[in-house]
Amino acid sequence: MPAEWHPHHSTWLTWPKDPETWPDRVTQVEEIYLQMIAALTPHEIVDLLVDDEEAERMIRGRCNAATASRIRFHHVQTVDSWIRDYGPNFLLGPGNEGAFNDWIFNAWGNKYEVLKQDDTVPQRLEQFLKMKRFSPGLSPNVLLSKDMCCARFASSTNTSGHTSRSNLSLVTRQPLF
Repeated sequence: MPAEWHPHHSTWLTWPKDPETWPDRVTQVEEIYLQMIAALTPHEIVDLLVDDEEAERMIRGRCNAATASRIRFHHVQTVDSWIRDYGPNFLLGPGNEGAFNDWIFNAWGNKYEVLKQDDTVPQRLEQFLKMKRFSPGLSPNVLLSKDMCCARFASSTNTSGHTSRSNLSLVTRQPLF
């Protein structure tokens, strides 16, 4: 998984519309999203999930032409706007080949039944993304780390003294690439 500062091609967003997530302020949040998109598009593409053609037309009408030309619209119905919680998590292989994790999204421990519908978003984006999808992502209690990080941890003076590099093991279910 690339670091947050690693160069990337686009930012993924989902258009805000849910009055439960944004009580009494959907219109205000839409304006903030438009400002965010306008700030991003001079530098990169914005991949934006919208429910349908009508939502796309409305958003295009609220953007200037330069901004609108840098938005890739995806007609994918969603419930919530927090794509970071349910959306694809992009990966880079040794040759910079792309892939993505399709995490299991359970709406914070099944707290919000309607939001669990968004768990299918990465699968629905697979045909557009045209890259390998790993599902169900990673299992709970699995650590995925670089060897260098584990070596530093094992040699750290902050550990209990019982941790050595040799007794740290990283287990993956399958090679990612």
